Amino acid sequence: GFPNLDGWDGGTHVATKDLFATVMPGAYSGQVAYHAFAWWLEKLLGLNSFQSFAVAFYVGLAGTVAFFSALMLVTLRSEAPERRASLAAGVGVSVIATLGAFWLVWLPLFHYNQAAGYYAHLFGLWPLAMIWAVDALVRPQLLRVVLLLSGLLLLRYTYALNLADALV
Repeated sequence: GFPNLDGWDGGTHVATKDLFATVMPGAYSGQVAYHAFAWWLEKLLGLNSFQSFAVAFYVGLAGTVAFFSALMLVTLRSEAPERRASLAAGVGVSVIATLGAFWLVWLPLFHYNQAAGYYAHLFGLWPLAMIWAVDALVRPQLLRVVLLLSGLLLLRYTYALNLADALV
């Protein structure tokens, strides 16, 4: 399901999506990446507003988790073959610990934010995760700068209040 139990914010985002898609592309101070994604899901898959919001929310959740999983796998691949076995064990323990933390801490917090209607806010974790991944993995300086600036630009159109966190 896709509950909205706390206040009016969820309905506001549905209205914002419709405004953005029809008459006001700068709705929600231009932080419309989530709304655009939900709108495209409606058009491509024939979903209604609430179905598209549910799919967009869970895609955002899965994508955020995938970024961190990709970081672990890339780190493991870059190591020398003789160290891979110990690193693989470490990654296995890390994955189990991470899944435990997700189950006990992160997912309940996500659910709270989902129930309060903070969909666009959580979708803003994608660009943050991308920025962290670029910072950790990309070494050529010019490419790194271009990708970091692209991540900040994407963050501005996803959820700009996270910009302060990204710039620290």
